Amino acid sequence: MSRLRTLAHAMKARIEEIPDLAGSVVVFHRSNVETEFEKRMAKTRGRCVVIRLIRGKNQTRDKVKPRFRGTYSVTLFTVPVLTQKDANNSDALMELIVGKLHGWWPAAVPSNGSIWLDCDSITYPEDTEYDVSVLTVETP
Repeated sequence: MSRLRTLAHAMKARIEEIPDLAGSVVVFHRSNVETEFEKRMAKTRGRCVVIRLIRGKNQTRDKVKPRFRGTYSVTLFTVPVLTQKDANNSDALMELIVGKLHGWWPAAVPSNGSIWLDCDSITYPEDTEYDVSVLTVETP
């Protein structure tokens, strides 16, 4: 499972290459996610991206060493604003996130050279406080 955690932290570093999201990404851990989220949202034009491992599923039938594939949620929270320019900004940020992750594989995680992250879907759950976009990412 440590490989799946390493992937989450690699995704964090990759997303933080986007200037508007530098310092705004949190890898979900029950012990600190609320504090870290609040710190980032308290900033003017608050934005926060939370990366969460949803599940790890064994993709082999090997008794000795299972190989888990991961499913992650990459959730972008932004403060709702009234101007159209800012409303589009959250969509543009999600497009940048997809561009950074889809088809990419971190060098820090062993690979056979023919695997990559697959951005599966984007959903928009209702939230009374924030604009929320959730990207589902699958890893081999």
